[in-house]
Amino acid sequence: MKALALILLSGSAFAAVNGTVTNTTTGKPQGGVIIQMVQPGQGGMQTLGTSKSAPDGTFKFDKDAEGPRLLQAIYQGVMFTTMIPPGASSSGVKINITDATSDAAVVKASEHIYIVQPTAEGITVEEAVFLKNDSNKTFNDPKGTFRFYLPENIAGIPKVSLTSPDGMVPVQREASKTNKPNVYSVSYPLKPGETRVSISYGVQPGANRSFSTRLLQEGGTNRLVVPLGVTVEGDNLKLMGQDPQNKANIYEITGKEFAAVLKGDASTNVAGGGAGAPSGGDEPEDTGAPQVTQSNPRIYDRFWPVLALGLGILAVGFVLMYRATPRKGAAPK
Repeated sequence: MKALALILLSGSAFAAVNGTVTNTTTGKPQGGVIIQMVQPGQGGMQTLGTSKSAPDGTFKFDKDAEGPRLLQAIYQGVMFTTMIPPGASSSGVKINITDATSDAAVVKASEHIYIVQPTAEGITVEEAVFLKNDSNKTFNDPKGTFRFYLPENIAGIPKVSLTSPDGMVPVQREASKTNKPNVYSVSYPLKPGETRVSISYGVQPGANRSFSTRLLQEGGTNRLVVPLGVTVEGDNLKLMGQDPQNKANIYEITGKEFAAVLKGDASTNVAGGGAGAPSGGDEPEDTGAPQVTQSNPRIYDRFWPVLALGLGILAVGFVLMYRATPRKGAAPK
């Protein structure tokens, strides 16, 4: 009898997953939403079951599983992911979704930062764009939800990754050329809140180590960042000073287009905190990026090639640290 009771108890512990789907645009329960329960594993995502929300928004999976599970709700062509952590209750799970809109006006660029690194092979560029959706709908357009301009002399294929407001792992997206010269687009639903876009590419070397591009988004704060030891000459650029953490030179971009000529050589005196290091009060998001510490001059010839290879990983952490650092004369939040 005891053995039978243990079997029944163990079976009931993973008997069901249930909850409610709420449409935060309308503030009401949402029926007719397809939900998949998946689990990450060594072979990728494994589908554990599929359900559909009832008219009152409720849903149920008859069986559960151990470990982390993801509930992926698909509504109006957009996927909304909710995680059930290990050990968390699988009863009464709340899934929030929104209506979709094709109106691009709901999304604005709040900040655009260019991190430019000169190397022996040319120039490595990492763009960090922060897109703010202050509406209660998700912007979704199959033709492209984000457009950006790239220089004519880029080397190779640009890499684009996006991080949604729910803080999930960055998602890679392929950049597609549009019918306008040097303008690319990516398709990715932009949900309410802030979406972070990372664009990395190389620029072929020129005689004067020049870099020129243009911004397509209106408004926001626009910055150009170069490493310690490098200065910039060009139009529509104004030196703001140095980042107090790693001494990188920061320039304000004052126009929609700018051309920069890089002067000097990158220094090895990079801040010991590195990308993603805490900068004041709140601890920034853990990007998994390695920290960069001050290097001994005897390995100067190896330092920057290694840093250039890791720039795509380090840049996002650096940008988050820079954004969290109080500006001179700015009132504390």
